[in-house]
Amino acid sequence: MNLKMPYGISNYEELITENYYYVDKTKYIEKLEELPEKRIMFLRPRKFGKTLFTSVLENYYDTYKKLNPSWAAQRGSSTPSWK
Repeated sequence: MNLKMPYGISNYEELITENYYYVDKTKYIEKLEELPEKRIMFLRPRKFGKTLFTSVLENYYDTYKKLNPSWAAQRGSSTPSWK
């Protein structure tokens, strides 16, 4: 499989379906869920993946999108407190 570099792509679904390189950061979702804050602000410099990470969150919690089957096992029965 020949993976492409994702220059300027911030849509997780596109990265996965179009065979781009992607470094998995889903281990941080559990840490975000454990935070006591109601709102989280991502303060990072430009081009540090803020929009891509929010796209990952969207796909992670969207039960209709089945892009990564291993997430179901990783999530277990955890549901976000805001649902």
